[in-house]
Amino acid sequence: TIDRVARLLQAADANADGDVTKDEFHAFRARQFPRLDRNKDGSVSIADVPGRLQNRMRDKVENGDGNARFGLDGDKKVSRKEFERGPTRIFDTFDTDGNGVISKAEFDHAHGQHRQP
Repeated sequence: TIDRVARLLQAADANADGDVTKDEFHAFRARQFPRLDRNKDGSVSIADVPGRLQNRMRDKVENGDGNARFGLDGDKKVSRKEFERGPTRIFDTFDTDGNGVISKAEFDHAHGQHRQP
């Protein structure tokens, strides 16, 4: 949900100033990578997805689902570098003015848009 995404993005606010910069977002990703690389092989792949989700994710990856792409180089794995510096669609969605910073006003706007009928 948008509330969950907003909480994750706000957790990236390293200096607690209420804004999240793209650099803070990338640093947050870097801190998350070890948790996601469950088998500690240096990349995130289907093997790192919890068992109950593996078949669903495998189908999405093999069918080219845009939301389940693994690896920018087509190897179906996400390296640490790809993860840290990969696409920033979520960040960009919240950064409505495109200045590389998600402000408190942009967080509030996203919440407001989500709650409208």
